[in-house]
Amino acid sequence: MPLYVADLLLDNLWILEKEASERMRMMCWMTAQVNCKKKLNPEDIIKFAWEKKSDTPSNTNTMSQQQWQAMQEKAQQLRKLKMSHGK
Repeated sequence: MPLYVADLLLDNLWILEKEASERMRMMCWMTAQVNCKKKLNPEDIIKFAWEKKSDTPSNTNTMSQQQWQAMQEKAQQLRKLKMSHGK
């Protein structure tokens, strides 16, 4: 496995555990809700990093020029790594 692929996999490893974590939270929530008089939300049991809400509203459909350039540079770096490892 090329190094650039391993780096991308490690950066996004949490995605593999997301479904299992959500399932476990739901089971814990159901158990806790049966034994509690107060109404609970699944988020009351545990909050995950991917659920953090920012204070500033963000539009996910827009990208700044700096972000665009940074993504282009990253793509070029990955292409160069792929070309150097593919030979």
